[in-house]
Amino acid sequence: MRVLFVLPVYEPARAFGGGVVTSLATLCRALAKLGVSVTVYATNASGTDEALDVPLGRPVDLGGVNVYYFKSTFGPKSIFHSTSLTEKLWQTVDQFNLVYVAAWFMWIGIEAARICQKKKVPMIAGIHGGFSARARKKSYLKKKLFRELFMRRALNSAAAVHLTCKVEQETSQDWLDNLPTILVPNAVDPEKFYPCSQSRSDFRARYRIPESAPVLISVSRFDWMKRVDLLIGALSRVKDWYLVCVGDDASGRGPALKRYAEHLGVSERIVWTGFLKAKDLCIALSAADLFSLISESENFGIVVVEAMMCGLPVMISRNVGVWEMINNQDFTIRADLSIESIAKSLSLFREKTLGSKIDKSYIRQVAIDMFSPQAVTKQFIREIQKFIQPQK
Repeated sequence: MRVLFVLPVYEPARAFGGGVVTSLATLCRALAKLGVSVTVYATNASGTDEALDVPLGRPVDLGGVNVYYFKSTFGPKSIFHSTSLTEKLWQTVDQFNLVYVAAWFMWIGIEAARICQKKKVPMIAGIHGGFSARARKKSYLKKKLFRELFMRRALNSAAAVHLTCKVEQETSQDWLDNLPTILVPNAVDPEKFYPCSQSRSDFRARYRIPESAPVLISVSRFDWMKRVDLLIGALSRVKDWYLVCVGDDASGRGPALKRYAEHLGVSERIVWTGFLKAKDLCIALSAADLFSLISESENFGIVVVEAMMCGLPVMISRNVGVWEMINNQDFTIRADLSIESIAKSLSLFREKTLGSKIDKSYIRQVAIDMFSPQAVTKQFIREIQKFIQPQK
């Protein structure tokens, strides 16, 4: 089986947001390990002022995946179009059994769909949260116009749409035009996310967190949808908890959140680490007692699975896509979008859970069974085999 992924960006372009980039790269590598011939066409856009330092137009082997990078026509910060990528696609698309396209608000995606339709190669559309009602609110009129003029026709040529959870299906339904769908979650590599219990004391000492204090950790951008403000507010109701906030401040809301913490008198119990890479993130997660993602809208919530891989119980809102997959687990705590709900959950967690031993190995094993690359990729292969065409 030969599968081509047409993506706007690929590793190491994490400036565009590590979630989608990382999850697709994980899927590609896992497919290759299971014997699928995987090729990626992506631009060299990096999301910064400098383009990715990668060869252009020739294959780079990344974990068994043949990755071709092409010059982004409008510069390193833009991923709207790539003339050379389009030309390569015209020349080679009929060499593949299936094409996976994830660039639906860009010309790359529209052109890829048109080429696949012209060459009669089946295409799977990966939307990765881009069609959710909440995501569509940003630049709504532009997105609606683009959809009506270009996207709808292109998307309707897809054999199926890849969704990662039922929440994505529910919030995107009115833009899917009753197309067939496949439901396959995101994967997280357990070799990259694992408990680092031996570093717990060092992390706490570095940030002056008492060894006996209960610690809540949140990993997200400081985007308004993530509702980090509610976690800060809850700290004023539970006087012994500490909060570790991991993430960058691309939105510029960091100073306002810190002022809010000072106003409530809880700033001394909050640690702001900034963005952490995988190893350092594992250490931070392992130093905490509970992970939280209280989001107004979260397509999947891959950081929840990363926390589980590190053995942490999780407190999340029902708006986080992965909720419906893990809500029956004893280590999953539901919190509503209110300070009162979060504070109550923290108090109950301390009373009922911290006094007993948390089985971190069990939490990690559940995450591996459900979301490891091997488990997810086998499911993905079963789904796409319904649509692939015979080798030419």
